[in-house]
Amino acid sequence: MTRDGIEGFLGILMLATRFPRIPGDIGNPQSHPFPVRYTVVDTATVDAVVTANGLSETVVADFIAAAQAFEHEGARAVTTSCGFLAAAQDRLRDALSIPVLASSLCFYPAVRRRHPSGPIGILTANGAALGESVLAGAGIDPGSILIEGMENCPAFADSILADAPGPLDSAGIADGVTAAAGRLRERAPDLAAVLVECTNLPPYRQKIEAAVGVPVYDVLDLCAALMGESDLLKAG
Repeated sequence: MTRDGIEGFLGILMLATRFPRIPGDIGNPQSHPFPVRYTVVDTATVDAVVTANGLSETVVADFIAAAQAFEHEGARAVTTSCGFLAAAQDRLRDALSIPVLASSLCFYPAVRRRHPSGPIGILTANGAALGESVLAGAGIDPGSILIEGMENCPAFADSILADAPGPLDSAGIADGVTAAAGRLRERAPDLAAVLVECTNLPPYRQKIEAAVGVPVYDVLDLCAALMGESDLLKAG
């Protein structure tokens, strides 16, 4: 698809963070096989977005303005670097005339259509903070999911949640996400699929898949679908 003869790109609205973005993370250009552009939303710190208190009006307005700028520049579609921004999905959608999915959690209806029986597991950066406004924004029925968070994994909490600029303890994060995925499997022998909320966890997808033994979906699948390289959004 082109606009005015220029190939479209995926616009990615980034939180204002300092931690490293390794390959597989949405914030690393090497993670994408198509053109991407990044804009940092300065008011969107980790503490301002990954919270049970909901998004402030200032943060939502800044995301809308940045998304509209991407549309003006010729973006084919827009997404964000944090799954908690599902809480702003409706307002972002209404503000744009191009496709926008704020979170991998917005995949939930399509994943549910593909896997109609059994609970869907959610792997999230912070299970304690993943509240009603985020789930409602993604059209998720809380009674049909199981949530496991990474907030109790020191390697993850001390780098991603604390937004530390130092190197990641990738081995520690891999161990933590494997354990969290294993808990989902233990809690639900009939687990249907796993949806990864956190955009920093796709580098560990193979670990997740090995631990749960069911299909796993993450933000890179969402990006591919927005750019027409996956049919997942057409499921059912």
